[in-house]
Amino acid sequence: MRAVKPIPSPGARPSEPQERPAGQASAQPARTAPFARCVSQNTPSLLTDDILPMGALLEFVSVDVLNCYINYVDLHAVITERDPEEEDRHISMSNRFYTHFHEFGTVIHVIGSSARHWWYFCYDIDASDCAIGRVEHGAATLGGMIEWIYAERVSRRYPVVEIDVKNLSGWRSFQ
Repeated sequence: MRAVKPIPSPGARPSEPQERPAGQASAQPARTAPFARCVSQNTPSLLTDDILPMGALLEFVSVDVLNCYINYVDLHAVITERDPEEEDRHISMSNRFYTHFHEFGTVIHVIGSSARHWWYFCYDIDASDCAIGRVEHGAATLGGMIEWIYAERVSRRYPVVEIDVKNLSGWRSFQ
């Protein structure tokens, strides 16, 4: 199969993601394809700003859903709840290659942001239920998101610790 270069969108700047109709190659006639769009390069805004219903909090989703999005947002807050009986678990704040959120506690709450949205991630290691949501920046502030976590999402079963996001680097995952 011959490699196909993306066709620039009309008016697209060189730094913008290039898209073309699926099935359309530069030197071949258009043909019917099952996909309406083909995105040929890493496009974080496509993943973070064009997906998930606005203002929705999806509960009881798989950890895989969280892992799909966590690397495409900027981290702003990490709040953990840690079961004291799990003190023997190895805790690694981060290393320069990976951040494994599951090492931080029993329940991990993460606030991130994309160009237009606040993102909320919740990973519960005990119950294997997770949550993900997003709201527009104009609908909430970082402080408001943190208040909401403490008022509505923290279980109050375990001690709470906030992790400094400046110490987190590399590829992120919840498991």
